[in-house]
Amino acid sequence: MASPATRRLAPRCATVRSVARPAARAHRQCCSTVADAGRDRPALIDVVIADDHAMVRAGLRLLLEASPQIRVVGEAGGVASALSVIRGCSPRAAILDLDMPGGSTLAAIPHVLESCPGVAVVVLTMEEDATLAGEAMAAGARAYVLKDAADAELIAAVTAAAAGRTYVT
Repeated sequence: MASPATRRLAPRCATVRSVARPAARAHRQCCSTVADAGRDRPALIDVVIADDHAMVRAGLRLLLEASPQIRVVGEAGGVASALSVIRGCSPRAAILDLDMPGGSTLAAIPHVLESCPGVAVVVLTMEEDATLAGEAMAAGARAYVLKDAADAELIAAVTAAAAGRTYVT
């Protein structure tokens, strides 16, 4: 019997960088599971993670995928690659590190919303700055979460943002 990781359907987007082992990468990128098809349960919140630190992305993936309502469908390590992955995967939520190479995350938020109008942007940062939080929300982010917040806060922020509500730690 195939494991859940090997029962994946064809990828929706090929631009995703995955932290999975190379052999399993093709099956873990932007996929739905066969087991999810046809069941009566709430739709999963597909999420893209964008952070310039691979170890942080791996930790966020583990944290988010521990929640039964969230599925990570893509990852990116910079602003430009985040825009590309988000466009390709069309997630319900995108977690964007505030400080990434390749441009301004704040300036990228309107571009994300223009190319994927339904995506909820969650800004993840070390910056405990009310001005930055206000700028992120004014740019279109639905949530602003500090990296030193409790694990449950990120789950709550993603869930709230995907439901159209705002969340600020």
